Amino acid sequence: MTACEILLTQGQVALVDAEHYEWLMQWKWHAHRNDRQWYAFTRIAGQPSYCLAMHRVILPTPRGLVVDHIDGNGLNNRRCNLRMATTQQNIANRQLSRNNTSGYKGVYLKSGRWEARLGSGSLGTRDYLGTFQTPEEAAHAYNDAATKRYGSYARLNIIEK
Repeated sequence: MTACEILLTQGQVALVDAEHYEWLMQWKWHAHRNDRQWYAFTRIAGQPSYCLAMHRVILPTPRGLVVDHIDGNGLNNRRCNLRMATTQQNIANRQLSRNNTSGYKGVYLKSGRWEARLGSGSLGTRDYLGTFQTPEEAAHAYNDAATKRYGSYARLNIIEK
């Protein structure tokens, strides 16, 4: 399917499927950055404080579900990149945190050893997966646990050899 670009504010561009392009162009879209990612939003006429996300227009979700960008790019709103998810699945697909120091998701240096932890989804707690000699070993442990828990929603570490 052919992708089209929708120009946003702040020099950003959203990708959409050609079949959605004309329909989406009835609104003026702007770019908004949260702490991690850019997204495309529009304001609804007559409701100046209400914004609607482009990905939610393309893939409406029932109550209790959210839209997950499979590749982690909030401006890639092609239908093949969007899927319904629970909040926990959406969190599992987050990219590496900006303040990460190990280079791997779920891997932390503690007392000179590398520890792997996996978020449990309840009150921000993390399950302890073990302590390892290298960050790569800890990253493998995280990947194994994340795959078992989250399946295709797990964003896995790319481990350099």
